[in-house]
Amino acid sequence: MAEAAQNFRFAFHGFNREDVVSFLEQTMARHAQEVNELKEEIHRLEEELSQAREAPRADVAALRQENWSLKERGDALEEENKTLKETVESLEAQLTAPGPQPEDTDWESEELAAYRRAENVERQAKARASQLYDRVNGLVADLAARMDGSHQNMTEAAESLGKSLDGLQAALDLAQATLHDGAGGLRALHLEPEA
Repeated sequence: MAEAAQNFRFAFHGFNREDVVSFLEQTMARHAQEVNELKEEIHRLEEELSQAREAPRADVAALRQENWSLKERGDALEEENKTLKETVESLEAQLTAPGPQPEDTDWESEELAAYRRAENVERQAKARASQLYDRVNGLVADLAARMDGSHQNMTEAAESLGKSLDGLQAALDLAQATLHDGAGGLRALHLEPEA
């Protein structure tokens, strides 16, 4: 930031002291304002960075809970499928067991119906498991995309914070140089008293 040239009025022993003091006060006030603005910007960026870090954690927790729920449902369906298979096996064993069979019972049609019911339940269980698998994969892909976006946001926030810090350092260096120049100018204006 370039400072405008300051013209001081001449006084008896050099420049007018009030002009010099006024210039230094204006420079210090401008510098203090820039420092405060940069500090506010740093604070805002730190809050954004903190929020960007917290968002994926909440998403992961929700996805884990949903994954756990889906796993429990899948386990229940597998258990139901297993029970139905055992029922079918039991019925098949009864049909193939030696011994007198009642003549009025159509075992073949009952066996076929039971087999079809078991096959239907198994097909439904597989379809549900496939849907659950697809949904979990979709959620994982969504989480990965969100995490990539959060990573990008954090990278951008870190870069912006670095730029703000560089700007603050430059403003501090400029203020320090201005103060040194002002102090050097005041020393140069100071005249030794005549003996």
